[in-house]
Amino acid sequence: MDGRFGRALGRLHGVSAARLSDSTGSYAYGPDVTVTGIDLMVDRNLQREGPDGMFISGVIGISWPAAQLATADRGGIFTIGSEHFTVEALIANDGHYLTAACMRKS
Repeated sequence: MDGRFGRALGRLHGVSAARLSDSTGSYAYGPDVTVTGIDLMVDRNLQREGPDGMFISGVIGISWPAAQLATADRGGIFTIGSEHFTVEALIANDGHYLTAACMRKS
């Protein structure tokens, strides 16, 4: 976005990413794509809605600002410290933040 509103929105997203993130990590997909310094929010008790209501899925949700990483593909790897998480599916994208369902890589 251009103009004052776009700049203000950019500052808002920068501040919120720094405040809401609980980790800084990287994303890699294949030998050619590596993005470092991504502000990440990790939800280790991701809840999903099923026919019997809400349940904890066992899947780990990782969210990040779209400005830092535009998308994540199935098979991509998020690295946070010494932990690695494989992307299973992109489950949310509101244009500002994205969330991927991930499994911890052992």
